[in-house]
Formats: sequence, C-alpha cells, structure tokens
Amino acid sequence: MLNIGIVGAGVGGLTCALILKSYGHKVSIFEKSPESLSSGVGIQLSSNAIRILRKFGLEEDIIRLSNFPSKIDCINGHNGKIITSIPLGKFAEKKFKAGFYQLHRNELISVLKNKIDKIGIKINFNKQVYDLKQNSSSALLKLEKTYLHFDFIIGADGINSLSRQKFFYDNSPHFLNQVAY
Repeated sequence: MLNIGIVGAGVGGLTCALILKSYGHKVSIFEKSPESLSSGVGIQLSSNAIRILRKFGLEEDIIRLSNFPSKIDCINGHNGKIITSIPLGKFAEKKFKAGFYQLHRNELISVLKNKIDKIGIKINFNKQVYDLKQNSSSALLKLEKTYLHFDFIIGADGINSLSRQKFFYDNSPHFLNQVAY
C-alpha cells in the first residue's frame, strides 16, 4: 500500500483518488478552495469514461443528471454547413457498450465527491499547497505551517498548477489557437 497525496479536488483529482483507493492505497486530497466548486460549464463523458465510472457504481447517477445526445454535428464555423455527423445515442451505446452523456461539470464533481465520501477518502478543503519536493524515494508537500510526507504526489491542480511549475518548469501551457466544442 502506498501513501499518495493528490493536489486538487476537481474531476481529475477525485477520479484518480477513487481509482487508487480501489487498489488499496491510502489517499489524501488537498484543495485550496473552501468547498467543492467548479468554474467549468458542460462536460462530455464518452463511452470510455462511462465504462470506467460504471466500475465504481456511478453510471446511474450520471445518467440521472445528464442528457443523452443522439448525434454530434461538426459544422463549418464560417458558413454554418454540416461537415459531418457522428451518431451517438442508442447507436453508440450499442456499439461501445456504454452511452455518451453531457452534464454540468459541477454535477460530475458532486457525483465523484459523494462516492469519495462514502469510501472514506478525506478531502482537505481550504488547504493551499505552497511547495512540493520529491526525490527517488518520497515526496514532501508543504501546507501553510505543515509538511506532509508521501510516497508520491499527483498534481491535479488545474491550469495554474503549482505541481507543473515545480516539476516541469520549462513547459508552461500556451494557447494553440484551436477550439473545439
């Protein structure tokens, strides 16, 4: 069993915690916000994601909160013409053995958080991480007045990631001038 620290209680951090706990690891989550909130809007969960979340008993909650689109149209933004359509709905559900759903990011976080609470993973809210250090055998996480030791730390702390700055400081994110919706 490993002792794992996760920085960030968004979709990535919560899902990672859920999976790691299912393999028997000790998991602690640190979130700088005082509660579970998301600034995102809609999110799409493909059949691949649903098949993974199904293993944790989350599919029915997701279905209840989501819409179930029948297709995706790819449209030329300049003239409004449909370039192609991708069938979803019952077609995709049959082909991929799971549906394709759309819901609000906050709703997905709520579903994940409820499961996290039920299986005994503590989310340490209002706990900003100030520093991270690692070597070949351990990792150190610094909160305001406390140092915590872990076997390793997972950075799931979003676009302004302290984790990325500490471990990949030469690779800042940059906009590629490409947008898909």
